[in-house]
Amino acid sequence: MLVLPDADVDMAADAAVSAAYGSAGERCMAISVVLAVGEVADPLVDAITARLPAIKVGPGTDPDAEMGPLVTGEHRDRVVGYLDSAAAAGATVVADGRRGALPADGFFLGPCLLDRVTPDMACYTDEIFGPVLSVVRVGSYAEGLSSSTTTLGNGTAIFTRDGGAARRFQYECNVGMVGVNVPIRCRCRTTASVGGRRRCSATGTCTARKAWTSTPARRWSPSLARPVDVEHRSRLPQVR
Repeated sequence: MLVLPDADVDMAADAAVSAAYGSAGERCMAISVVLAVGEVADPLVDAITARLPAIKVGPGTDPDAEMGPLVTGEHRDRVVGYLDSAAAAGATVVADGRRGALPADGFFLGPCLLDRVTPDMACYTDEIFGPVLSVVRVGSYAEGLSSSTTTLGNGTAIFTRDGGAARRFQYECNVGMVGVNVPIRCRCRTTASVGGRRRCSATGTCTARKAWTSTPARRWSPSLARPVDVEHRSRLPQVR
């Protein structure tokens, strides 16, 4: 998820929290990394941090619970290991889900937030499948675009007020689905073919553009609710 300096910080923070911690992060379309461009990083991290105490962790039998347990104790320990390895590598643990009041019975872990993550850290390169959100600080749109190209390519999103930047990102990032000012999510009519690019956790080969059209030059855009033609790259606005 790429957040440009002109983005609505509250909107981006709300989206990051819901997309990262929904289903305790145990879904293939969960947002696990936020790429914050320039001066938006500090207010964005502050806004995300301020929202975390409001997330109630508890069992599914509790009607007020917003985030449940992880699938097994072994998996919870694996997820926790990413916090320790990130801290050892120089990242800042802004929120440690092991702290605070958690139900004693179950494999619970609260929302975790890492800041100043770099692309060589395991929390960035691996699919954690847990309630861990990593913030990578980048200096420009180009650096953010480059950093968004990983071995996992299910989907991504961009938050900006600049329509030209959004359209350019939509064409240039190499992922299965792109959201504009909305976090990527699985819609009922698309879940059978959500897919992605490269080392996709779901199938490894399924791509969103295959799901929506047999023409390789078209990609599905949830934000526009229609396939868009990506052949007209020469018409794209320049983002500096």
